[in-house]
Amino acid sequence: MTKRNSLEVVSPAHRRDPFVRRGASATHPLPCRPSAPRATWIGLLLADVAAFAFCAWLFVSAPDSAAALWIAGGVWFLARAIAGLYLPVLLGPPEELRWSTITTIGGAVTHVAFAVALDGLAVQWAGIATLWGMLLVLPWGMRQLAKGMLSGSRLYGSPVVVIGSSDSATALIDELRRNPNQALHPVAVFADGRREAAVRGVPVLGDLASVVDFDFGYDVDHALVALGYDEAMRRGDWAERLGARFAHVHFTPEFVGLANLWVRAHAIGPLVTFEFQADRLRPFTLLFKRAFDLTLGFVLLVVTLPLIIVCALLVKLVSPGPAFFAQVREGHRGQLIRVWKIRTMVPDAEARLEAHLEQSSAARREWMERVKLGADPRVIPGLGRFLRRWSLDELPQLCNVVTGSMSLVGPRPFPGYHLDRFNTRFRGFRRNVPPGVTGLWQVTYRTDSDLSHQEAADSFYIHNWSIWLDLWILVRTVGVVLAGTGS
Repeated sequence: MTKRNSLEVVSPAHRRDPFVRRGASATHPLPCRPSAPRATWIGLLLADVAAFAFCAWLFVSAPDSAAALWIAGGVWFLARAIAGLYLPVLLGPPEELRWSTITTIGGAVTHVAFAVALDGLAVQWAGIATLWGMLLVLPWGMRQLAKGMLSGSRLYGSPVVVIGSSDSATALIDELRRNPNQALHPVAVFADGRREAAVRGVPVLGDLASVVDFDFGYDVDHALVALGYDEAMRRGDWAERLGARFAHVHFTPEFVGLANLWVRAHAIGPLVTFEFQADRLRPFTLLFKRAFDLTLGFVLLVVTLPLIIVCALLVKLVSPGPAFFAQVREGHRGQLIRVWKIRTMVPDAEARLEAHLEQSSAARREWMERVKLGADPRVIPGLGRFLRRWSLDELPQLCNVVTGSMSLVGPRPFPGYHLDRFNTRFRGFRRNVPPGVTGLWQVTYRTDSDLSHQEAADSFYIHNWSIWLDLWILVRTVGVVLAGTGS
């Protein structure tokens, strides 16, 4: 299977980049809006200003309570600028959520410190807590709105030059377009050896040596380089000139098996090493994940229990058989667990599936590719499809979360016949983390995917697990469920 180590694969890689205009040629880079980088940071800054101003308007009741707030607000904006939240190049969604949360907590601490220093213990504790609680959520929504508006006008992000072989350039362009949130838009390719006129619609304008003196006609501050270590060492003078030509030079190592959101660079003499962190192997983070699952899982179970009961009663009314369905599936470290769901299939589901696959070659091909059917004859008409579309049938799995056999976020606990379709190495790799009620695959593809997408999404999640990635997936899950996309 083809491995795809990307966080958000939501559209074909060869789609036209909304950042650039039409008019590419073999001798010129893709035209772009020169004001886009400036518009990006202004737009994101204004989104934060609007969110902060609204929250401050709700909070400030008297002039003497405002001083500490304005000081904390200044610290908040400065911290977010230093964290790169206004120039979000190569800032993935989980990392953006992480820094947004950290800077807001820092702003809250600053607010409390100055409020106590200025007003003593007569501090509006409830007001401060409410203010900064709102600032944890509201700026995130405002930023997404600003990104959407800027993208629609081709004003979000910065142009980037891709440097390397045709194959590496193709892979880099594909990933950049699959991840538009990272705000780099390829406008030209420079490659040695065999060269096409364009790579994925991006013109190839010369060899590696020519990039340092090329006149793009507008400011290009970013270069993305994919060269092996030996090749880079042979080009020491060229690398120095490249660093003098572009303000930001990004190198991709040849070793791509460990795509990692939290990679750190370290210098060992003249050499650079990359540290790939595996938080899933650290005892403290595992304990934190379990505490998080138990707390939030219990709250969600209590809140949704009336809805679970209503759905179960409706199933009993429209279909003979039990309201709940339990299936033995593979859990953490290969242990067998019983996964609970509200039943959405008819009692003779397996017989209906076999008959349907015998009668329809198209359905058989779809089943072989996805192990799912768009028009599944096993699903209870009407109610079953409704429960699946809004993921209500998955709510009983919160019991699995509370008891510890599942996590809120993790790889989907597939049935045995589904797992058998994966190779032995990947199936063993999935056992490194507990299965989840929701996961990266569900929020990026839902059911519109094949086995290779499932393997890519699960591999990326396991390599990159952190509490921030879990939080981002939970936020995405709410949006996906409310939109009713897939099942």
